[in-house]
Order: sequence, then structure tokens, then C-alpha cells
Amino acid sequence: MASADFASNSTSSTPATSTNSTQNANSAMSSVGPERDDFYRQKFEAVSQMVVSLSEENKSLKIRLNGVQTLQTLLSEAREELAGKHQVIRDLETRVADLQAKIAKLGGNSEDKSILQGAIVVPGVSKELVDNLIRENAKLKQMLRGPRENSGLVEDKTDTEKQLQMCQEQYHRDMAAKDHEIKKVQEILASSDNDKDVEIARLQKALKDARNVDHTRDVLCQSLTEETQTLKARLAATAQMCNDLAHKLDSKERMLSQAQNSIQMSVAGQLGKVSLGEGSSTDAQNRAILQLEQEVNKLNTQLREVVDMNTRWQAYNDQRENYVITLQGKVTEHSQLADKLQRDNRQLQARIEELQNMPQSASGGGLSEEQQRYYDNLLLTAKKNLEEQREETEEVQNKLVRMTERYEMEKEKTEQMERRMEAMEAEHAQCKQSQNQEEIVDMLKQQLQAYKEDFEEERRDRERMQARQETVEQDLATAKATVRQLEAQLHREKNQKQFPVYHVQYDQQNALRARSANRHTPYAVGNRFNYGFDVVDGEVVADGPTENDEGKAEPPREERRRSRRRETDILQCPKCKREYTKDRHNELLEHIDLCYD
Repeated sequence: MASADFASNSTSSTPATSTNSTQNANSAMSSVGPERDDFYRQKFEAVSQMVVSLSEENKSLKIRLNGVQTLQTLLSEAREELAGKHQVIRDLETRVADLQAKIAKLGGNSEDKSILQGAIVVPGVSKELVDNLIRENAKLKQMLRGPRENSGLVEDKTDTEKQLQMCQEQYHRDMAAKDHEIKKVQEILASSDNDKDVEIARLQKALKDARNVDHTRDVLCQSLTEETQTLKARLAATAQMCNDLAHKLDSKERMLSQAQNSIQMSVAGQLGKVSLGEGSSTDAQNRAILQLEQEVNKLNTQLREVVDMNTRWQAYNDQRENYVITLQGKVTEHSQLADKLQRDNRQLQARIEELQNMPQSASGGGLSEEQQRYYDNLLLTAKKNLEEQREETEEVQNKLVRMTERYEMEKEKTEQMERRMEAMEAEHAQCKQSQNQEEIVDMLKQQLQAYKEDFEEERRDRERMQARQETVEQDLATAKATVRQLEAQLHREKNQKQFPVYHVQYDQQNALRARSANRHTPYAVGNRFNYGFDVVDGEVVADGPTENDEGKAEPPREERRRSRRRETDILQCPKCKREYTKDRHNELLEHIDLCYD
């Protein structure tokens, strides 16, 4: 009966605990919901602000890119115009050189030997010279007219005529300037050696300045083009970074929603499965909330790591681009210097050959010792300059080789760094995947552990109930046996009360009991004498109870029943045979679990 009451109490308490646990779960979820919504709303607003700022920065960079493109077009047009001017200047210089050579040929027919002593010789004007100049002028006009007509820039005939007139005027001015320069050269030839050296130094300085100006202009144009290219690359990189960040943000939001849904489903499943009390439901809710917070923190840290990695990679990329640009500038500078030295070398070689040929041509007329020494010194200085120029060219070439080797090494280093960066990114992605898998495995392990604990608890409860059922069945069997015995005894007593039988003869000794002291004497009853049997000397009581002795015969029967009940109340362990009373059956169950484990 006690076990039945316990079972009824346990069954009646389980729905109450389940309802309490569900109410607590609903209250906890309702309290956590608004806070979570506020957190995600704030995070979404921050991300949206960041996207707006990036879009504004992208617009500003697009505007700058348009400005840089316009500047690039202007620079390209200016460069083309400058190249055309340089070409025209080169053509004019070649024509002037040809004219000077022709003038020298025409003036070199006179056999006057006072030219070397500083005399000025003015060439005579002949009809052939005038015809040649007219033909050259016509050729120059055709040259100037041809590119103008082919370029398609002039569409009107009047404009072409005006431009031709302007070119002709410019040509006349250039011719006048060249004539003036020729006169100056003749004056310098007629002057002393010091004046010649000064004029040569001045001309060399002017030529050097012009070359420096051209070089700086080319460097500026190249730097501007490189800057435009870098700006385009950076703009593309920023756009790509914006797209990557947007994709990552979408993926993170999807991961957050998936994690939230999975956690809510797992928490709901655990709350539906776990019905052991209020404490277990609150623990499951707390674990789910802590797990959700940990996942959110992990996602935030991953986002910060990605942003930090992008900024560091951008800074490294900018430094690398700047270094590569400086190396390219140095390489171009050294290559230009090498070209310049090669041109100077060729000029010096031509001058040396000229100087070597001059004594041979003048040997017929004969030279003085001073002139011979002058030419020898000039030849020696030219050779020294040539050797110095060769050494400088070799040194510059060596520097260029070293710089190219260094550039290749730096390029290999950058490629190695890029490969290492890609490997690190792949490892980072693998680590993220492994972390996610480990988290899923840990979650599954926790769920499996919870299911295992629930199963073990149910098995222990089932074993306890089975042991209790066995004890109850044993008690029921003993109670049924005692009831049957009592019913038989009661039936026997009823029969004895209705039909009292008094036995005088007994087959066994001590079958009769006397109320007084036991005295064994031979005794005869009636006409029959039984010799050899013990007969009690006194009143004889029959085997069955009488009306007077009914209350006195009851105690021995109760004692026998109690002894049987005590024997049935003792419980033993089936393995170690340890005995327990019926009141200590719970201790017996715990002992059986420990003994069999």
C-alpha cells in the first residue's frame, strides 16, 4: 500500500513540475528576446552606417578618378604636342647641320692658309648656292605641309595657308638665328682657345639644362601616369573590399540567424525532452543563452580580425607599390643615364676619329709644332674623357644590374609574401571550419551526454520500480499464503467447534498436555486397558480447543505467524548475500547497483 501511494504521488507530481518548467522556460525566453533584438538592431545600424560611409568614400574616389583621367588625357595630349615639337626641332637641326656642311664645303675651296691663324673667311654667294637654298626651302615647306595635311587637324584651306605662313616665318627666324650662331661660331673659331673653351662649356651647359628639363618633364609625366594607375588600382581594391565586406556581412548575418535558429530549436528540444524538474529547465536555458553569447562574441572577434587583416594588407600593398615605383624610377633614371653616356661616348669617338683624320689631311700642307702639340693634347684629353665615360658607363651598368637583381629579389619576396598570405588565409578558413565543426561536435556531445544521463536515470528508475514490484509481489505472495493459512485454520476451528472430538489414545508421546504437572502413569479408560502408554494423571484436554481454552490457544499461533513474517521480511543481495530488512529496501537497491557495477 505504501508503494502504491508513492507511485500515485510521483505520477501526480510530474505534470506539475513539467508545467512549472515550461512556464519558467517561456518567461526566460520572453525576457531574453527583447535584449537580443536590441543587440542585433544596434549591430545592424552600425554595419549600415559603415556601408554608407564606404559608399560615400567610393563616390569621392570615383570623382577623383574622373579628375585624374582628365589630367591624364591632358598630359597625353601635351606629350604628343611636345613630341611633335621635338620632331620638328630635330628636323630643323638636321637641316641646319646639312646647310652648315654645304656652306663649309662651298667655303673650303679657297687655299688660303691663314684660317688656322684666326682669319675670317666669308664664302662667296653663287647661283648654285641660291638654287640649293630655294630647293631646300621648298622641301622644308613640303615637309611642314605634309604632316599638317595628314594629321587631319586643319580642315580649312585658309587655316593651312596661315599656318604655312607662320611656319615659314618661324623657319626664317630659325634660319636667321642659325646664321647668327654660324657667325658666332666663325668668330669663336677666329678667336683664341680660351674663348672657344668658354663657349663650348656654355653650349654644353645649355644642352645639359635642356636635357634636364626634358628629363624632369618625362619623369613628371611618368609619375603622373603611375599615380593614376595606382589610384585606379586602389579604387578597384576599395570597391572589391566593399563588396567583400558586404558579402561577409551577409554571410555573418546568415550564420547568426542559422545559429540562433539552431540554438532555439535545440533549447526547445531539450526543454521538451527534459522533465526532471525546474532546475534542469533553467540550466538548459542558461546554457543556451551562454552558448548564443559565446557565438556572437566569436563572430565579432572574427569580424574584427578580418577588418584588421584587410587594413594591414592594404598598408603592406601600398608600401610595396611605393617601393616598386621608386625602383622603377631609379631603373629608368639609370637607363637614361646609360643612354646619355653611350651617346656622349659615340660623340667622343667621332670627335677622336675626326681629330685623328685632321692631321692626315693637313699633312700635305704641313702643321707647325704648336698646332701638332695642340692636337696631340686635344687627342689625349679626348681619350681620357672617353676612358672616363667608359668607366662611368660600366659603373652605371653594374649599378643597373645590381638594382635589377635587387628588384627581382624584392619581387620574389613579395610573391613569397603573397603566397604565404594566401596560405595563411586558407589556414584561417580551415581553422574557422574546424572551429565550427568542433563547436557542433561539442554541442552534439553535450546533447548526447544529456540523453545518456536521462536514459541512465530512467533505467535506474525502472530498476527501482522493478525491485519494488518484486518486493510487493513477494509481500503479496506471503500475505496470500498467510491468508490461506488463516482461512484453513479458521475453517478447522469452526469444524472443531461444531464437532468436538476427544481422543484418549495417542500414537505419539507428548501428544497430550496437562494443565497441571506432567506425571506419566499407566491408566485405563472404560473397559479397555491400554498398557504401555503414558497417561496424564489429571484432567485431559483434547487436541482441539474448547470454549474455555479458546483464548489461551491463540498466542502460539500468533507467534508462529510473526516468525514466518520475520523470515519473509529479511531481504538478501543475490550476489554477496547481504541481508536487509523490508524497511531498508532502498538501501538494498543502491547496494545492488554498486555491487553489480
